[in-house]
Amino acid sequence: MKFNNYQNKLTPALQKIIKEGYRQACNYFKIIAHREVVFKGFYSPEIYQEIFNNQEILANLKINTPQRKDLFWQELQALKFTTAGIALPSYKETWIILNSFFWKLDFSEQMLLECAETIAHETSHAVVTNIDLWRAHGNPHSEITAYLKDYLWKNYNWKKILIEANE
Repeated sequence: MKFNNYQNKLTPALQKIIKEGYRQACNYFKIIAHREVVFKGFYSPEIYQEIFNNQEILANLKINTPQRKDLFWQELQALKFTTAGIALPSYKETWIILNSFFWKLDFSEQMLLECAETIAHETSHAVVTNIDLWRAHGNPHSEITAYLKDYLWKNYNWKKILIEANE
């Protein structure tokens, strides 16, 4: 099976998991969600272009000069092998984009746990942007990530999800 087909089958499951995790974390931590969380897919030239063309995301990231735009474009191109995922807030949404490299290695217990951790980590960024756009990796980000990792690991059969997408 081609990997694009795998991604296409995996995308709806990940969107559901991300939305449920986001809703659950907002409720648990009593955070009012004023952004929608959207799983945009996996790193690709098309996704990079969509990010680069989104003026709200650029404004939130303070990419407001030609030099910063050039640097940001270079950084987007380098994402493929450097990070497992990113969360980018606009005014009404937070986009989550994942690195497909981390989703095609194997179905070992360690890899499955890393997939759950990645979703928890990026979803916690989406939750935190409802409080403070610039809070990055401090509290409550670490608390939300730990909570979500535990919640997502216990409530989803990651191996089944990935195997079904691979069929």
